[in-house]
Amino acid sequence: RWATYIGTSGDDIIRGIEVLASRSIAVSGGMMEASDLPTTEGVLKPKSGGAKDAWVALVRPDGDGLEFLTYFGPSDDDDMNGDETLRAIGRDAAGNLWLAGTTQGSDLAASADAFQPKRGGGASAFVAKLSADGKRMPYFSWLGGSGDENVETEGVSDAAGAFYLVGGTTSEDFPTTAGASSLGSGGDGWVARIEPDGRLGMAARFGGSGRENFFGPALDAAGNL
Repeated sequence: RWATYIGTSGDDIIRGIEVLASRSIAVSGGMMEASDLPTTEGVLKPKSGGAKDAWVALVRPDGDGLEFLTYFGPSDDDDMNGDETLRAIGRDAAGNLWLAGTTQGSDLAASADAFQPKRGGGASAFVAKLSADGKRMPYFSWLGGSGDENVETEGVSDAAGAFYLVGGTTSEDFPTTAGASSLGSGGDGWVARIEPDGRLGMAARFGGSGRENFFGPALDAAGNL
């Protein structure tokens, strides 16, 4: 019924999309090298920082304007070849947006209830909540081990507001939960469930002797992933 542009004067990319109960559309992306993103007033990060930036927006149901648009990510990423992208997006029961991505930066502060307060090595995955108005980040946690992690397109939420995300890892010490698969050789796919309160409900690693990566999680009628 409608189409619109979102972005800067440079190269931009969209990776995540979530339609909310209000019919507003949350979208996320990143890897922007330009700094002229038209952010809205009072948002979490109104100006760019670092070599590249991720971003998230909430588009009105009729496409006629933005409820908010903000940059998202660290300010100390100086790697032009790095990946600053929000690839997974969802929502919790309170209307907050779940966000997950990958960063080369390190100055994003974990919240007090983070399941992993310290950053891993290399490219690091993270998971966060952004308030429904785009102004606050009530939750942030790192996710990964001593190698490189990536989050892939895209996340999915269940009715209770838990968030499921997938990706790839080179970390032998990727933080799997008790009883979950930890099979692999260091170049493996992973899957995780973040509970509505931010706890790591499940994390598993799967792979063989080659390189694996997971994309596109989905839930069946029974809630299986």
